[in-house]
Amino acid sequence: TAVDIPNLTTVIMTTAMASSQGNIQGFGRLRALKNDNTKTDFLYFVCEDIPKHIEYHEKKRMILRDRVKHYKSVHIGKPL
Repeated sequence: TAVDIPNLTTVIMTTAMASSQGNIQGFGRLRALKNDNTKTDFLYFVCEDIPKHIEYHEKKRMILRDRVKHYKSVHIGKPL
């Protein structure tokens, strides 16, 4: 945390967290880039078998909803 990386285009959060401040800080690593056409992504993982993960996921969506241009959920399915 507290490190700005120039031209950062992707942030991957691997830890489920409920902290509003932590979620905003993770998302906030993505800064406006000089080229407005550059795609940026904030990715995070949710385990749908863990109730707290679902709770944190819903909270994260509420926290970030006014800060993102686009939101997309991707489900990879259950392993065989």
